[in-house]
Amino acid sequence: MNEVRQTILTTSRLVVIVNALAIGVVTILFSRPMPYVLGIVFGSLIGMLNFYELAITLEKSVKMHPGKANRYATIKYMVRFLLTAVVLFIAIRSPQLHVLGAVFGLLSIKFVVYAMNLLNDKEFYKKIFVRKEE
Repeated sequence: MNEVRQTILTTSRLVVIVNALAIGVVTILFSRPMPYVLGIVFGSLIGMLNFYELAITLEKSVKMHPGKANRYATIKYMVRFLLTAVVLFIAIRSPQLHVLGAVFGLLSIKFVVYAMNLLNDKEFYKKIFVRKEE
């Protein structure tokens, strides 16, 4: 399996774990958690779809001529942006989905990617965990 697909798989697994924890917290905190849960699931599925689409876009655009790659990446960005807008519109209009759950689901992929990058940064570990001898 190539490195990009492995990264997508690892990230998706972590998103599922983060969202499962969020669903657990929502279930404990709210008397009617189902709209939040459905919003989290809906948002995270679309977020992971956008992440996968971004990976495909990057893989394809690297192999293109720069001018064509720029147009291709811009169009794909607009499609992902429009899809996110549609998801938020549906979450706002639907009584079965809570918009905060959908927003959390959409952003959970970003939280996971940032956390993965932060925790893979060796200099970060040195700054936090290694004491300087004075």
